[in-house]
Amino acid sequence: MRIALLTAGTRGDVQPYIALARALARAGHAATVVAPRAFEPLAREYGVAFHPAGADEWPTPERLRELAGEMDGLSRKGNLALIRRVMEVFAQHMTRYTAEALPACEGAEAVGYGALTSFAALSIAEKLGIKYFAAMLQAAFPTRELPSPLFPPGPSWIPGYNRLSHWAADRIIWRMSRESALRLRREVLGLPPWEGWIFDTLRKAAPPVLVGVSPTVLPRPRDWEPYLHMTGYWFLDEPAGWTPPRALAEFLASGPAPVCVGFGSMPSTDPAADVRTIVTALARAGQRGIIFSGWAELHAQARELPPTVLAIDSAPHAWVFPRAPAVVHHGGAGTTGAAFRAGVPQVVVPVGTDQPFWAHRVAHLGAGPAPIPRKRLTVDRLAAAISRAVGDDGIRARAHDVGERVRTEDGATRAVEILERALAAA
Repeated sequence: MRIALLTAGTRGDVQPYIALARALARAGHAATVVAPRAFEPLAREYGVAFHPAGADEWPTPERLRELAGEMDGLSRKGNLALIRRVMEVFAQHMTRYTAEALPACEGAEAVGYGALTSFAALSIAEKLGIKYFAAMLQAAFPTRELPSPLFPPGPSWIPGYNRLSHWAADRIIWRMSRESALRLRREVLGLPPWEGWIFDTLRKAAPPVLVGVSPTVLPRPRDWEPYLHMTGYWFLDEPAGWTPPRALAEFLASGPAPVCVGFGSMPSTDPAADVRTIVTALARAGQRGIIFSGWAELHAQARELPPTVLAIDSAPHAWVFPRAPAVVHHGGAGTTGAAFRAGVPQVVVPVGTDQPFWAHRVAHLGAGPAPIPRKRLTVDRLAAAISRAVGDDGIRARAHDVGERVRTEDGATRAVEILERALAAA
């Protein structure tokens, strides 16, 4: 089969689809990842076919840095305000994304899509008359058992909160995306507006809906329809032959295992202050640490560090997390999954969108202390959370147990098996 996987966003939104493409290739299929050009080097590093789509400047560390102050202010107003702005930024590029993605889908037998590219992918599949399937990184499907990933866990005194949150999320997303979704259909594909409620079409494709989340971390809701599959995470391990940089290898060998700290693609209004907070908190907790720069560019601010802290650009989570006594991160779905797989305690500092949802799952499973919202991050809170994560035997045991179970799962391979059966039967 020839399959095009359409995705967009930051690295956490793209990396799992590279893992899924590799699993498809191992099974004898031809898979192309369609994403912003910034991720072409990552795909090429793993030998995955790549087709660039979307504005060349989106997303980049520079663009996120421009938005950092605005996003920080919006996060203080509430998650919905932040989600609205994120959706607006992505919507600005979806017409161009659709036009540039179209050639990669011509000749394909099926189009798979993530959350941010759903309207574009569904329209392209309709235009070309080919099959389509959802390949999601969040369990964003109505159920009585879980809220929408964009909403906080519901108070027990609100009847029907979980289903209501999914209903509300659908309408919020459509309100923010409607104009760009209809424009890409009209201007790029020459298609009329959809008839009926679009989310019925998105969620009830003839092929299955693949949800790249571990059933250990998030048990499959009992009231889900049979076409919804919780496959397990789509992990991307370090490239073949990867070895740690000399500075990292020497630092790991020079003392006790260090705590890993990084906030992924989340921009920062004051990276230097973030580094000071991290370094001081590690010292108070009596821990060595590795600071991952990420797109917040923490590395550039870490010019004078104590010998107990190392700053690096990045390192494969699958390699470095199991060597840490705890991981401090922003709560992105991919980073959370990697920390679960490593079996180490997590301190989650969520900013917004689905990050509070994953932070709650960490605490619910007992794999880490209560999360610290980014707007409430202080040296005292971070130091206390690190100390508890490292020193609490119960947290360490529960994190270890979750890790053992997640490591038995091969989500990408299972997703391919489900997809093969469904597409052959369609």
